[in-house]
Amino acid sequence: MSIAAIVEVKRRNQSLKNPLKPISLFWLSFQYGIFGIADMFTFVGLLEFFYKEAPAGMKSLSTSFTWISLSFGYFLSSVFVDAINGVTKSIAPSKKGWLYGEDLDRNNLNLFYWFLTILSVLNFFNYLYWAMWYKYKNEDDILIVKSPVPISVSSVPFLKTEEVVEEGKNGGSAAEEDGSKATNGGSTVAEENNGKT
Repeated sequence: MSIAAIVEVKRRNQSLKNPLKPISLFWLSFQYGIFGIADMFTFVGLLEFFYKEAPAGMKSLSTSFTWISLSFGYFLSSVFVDAINGVTKSIAPSKKGWLYGEDLDRNNLNLFYWFLTILSVLNFFNYLYWAMWYKYKNEDDILIVKSPVPISVSSVPFLKTEEVVEEGKNGGSAAEEDGSKATNGGSTVAEENNGKT
C-alpha cells in the first residue's frame, strides 16, 4: 500500500502539472506485482493451514473457509471505503471526504493508501500475536482414516486377481496361483492362496 501511495502522489503531481501528458501505465505494475505475489503466498498458506489443522472429516469444508474469508473481506472493504469517506468528510477543512467525487486529482487517494498502510502494519502485528499463541497439531495426533475395501453391488468385483499359469514339465499344464496381486488406492495387496489349483 505504501508503494500505491507513492505512485498516486507521482500520478497526481504529473496530472496537475501537465494533464495532457500523464505518467505511464506501467507505474502500476509495482503495486500489482507485489499484490499478486503476496496473494499467491497467502492463499497457498491459508489453504494448507485450513486443510492440515481441520479434523479428518471436515477437511473439504475447512478449505472453503479460505474463500469465505476472502469474500467477507471484499464485502467489508466496500463498507470500509464508505466509512472512511464519511469520517474524513466531517474532519477535513474542505468538508469533502478523501474519496469524494470522480476526479482523482481533487481527491486525497494517497492519504487513503497511507491509512491502509498503517492498518496493514497493525494487522501484521495482530497476526504475529495470534500466530505465537496458536499451537499446531503434532504429526502424532493426525489420525489417518483408511477407507474399507468397497463392496460391489453387482456381481463384478472391484479387485481383479491375476493368475499365473505355468507349463508343467510333463507336457500338461498346471494352474498354480503363487500370489495374486491387486492394486487398491495405490498400495499393493498380496493375497497368498495355499494349495488351490
